[in-house]
Amino acid sequence: VALAQFSPVSERPTVIARAITRNDVLKSMLYVLLELKGIEEKYFILLAEKVEEVGRMLYGWKNQSLKQLSPVSRDLVNKQ
Repeated sequence: VALAQFSPVSERPTVIARAITRNDVLKSMLYVLLELKGIEEKYFILLAEKVEEVGRMLYGWKNQSLKQLSPVSRDLVNKQ
């Protein structure tokens, strides 16, 4: 996330996409940990909520950075 913050605007969506992938891997590992009884359900729920929130924020950031790259896509979003 820090890399995306300080990267050039043109590279930002790619860096954020990598962070989204890592967040998805973390989410999958968390589910596996729950299935293997390696974590109590109450802790899983707390962690899963945080991971989901981070994912939503990353997707929002990625969409925002894509809009900054392309004025055409910005116009399409404004028409809707």
